[in-house]
Amino acid sequence: MAGTLRPESIRRLRREPTSAGGLYAGGDILRALQARFETRELSYGAYFFPDLSGTSEAGELAAIDAGQIQANRIQYHGSRRESGT
Repeated sequence: MAGTLRPESIRRLRREPTSAGGLYAGGDILRALQARFETRELSYGAYFFPDLSGTSEAGELAAIDAGQIQANRIQYHGSRRESGT
């Protein structure tokens, strides 16, 4: 099926160096998505709150808005680029 990761693609991704101990930087992820897809919507937001005791989504968003932490959720919606673009 077109657009699915094939085993050789998965092996290549595992070999490629990442920015932070096995994690890809958000900018790297976005560049890869935008190279293949037309961006329709892009937003950032709270990500860690479900795993942090005593923290809510609202609390994490408030910390993001106050500049205390960086938003770590990337919400991306794209569509396949037309041939030739």
